[in-house]
Amino acid sequence: MTIHLVGEAVGLKATGALLMHPTNEVEIECKVANLPDFLEVDISGLEAGEALHASDIKLPLDTMKLLSDPELIIAQIIVQSIEEEETDESGEVSGAAEPEVITEKKEDDD
Repeated sequence: MTIHLVGEAVGLKATGALLMHPTNEVEIECKVANLPDFLEVDISGLEAGEALHASDIKLPLDTMKLLSDPELIIAQIIVQSIEEEETDESGEVSGAAEPEVITEKKEDDD
């Protein structure tokens, strides 16, 4: 059964937040007459760092049964860490790396 994500997750407003959607299908058991074209899953309440699992999906009818692994991740918001360089008061980057000069040690001719 194909999954359609609907809504805009509140966690996507965080800096560096990305929506991961590793799985777009789940298996369900139901009567053929009740088989929907797809399942809509609302992600609007999903916060940064949280995941939505197959067990969190609200099936349209009580007679339907989820066959997929309940721990299967359907959607997840991850936050990528953004490394910021420190700047001093003048706005210049402090602690800028200087090139390392490597020289060979000369042997004494004694």
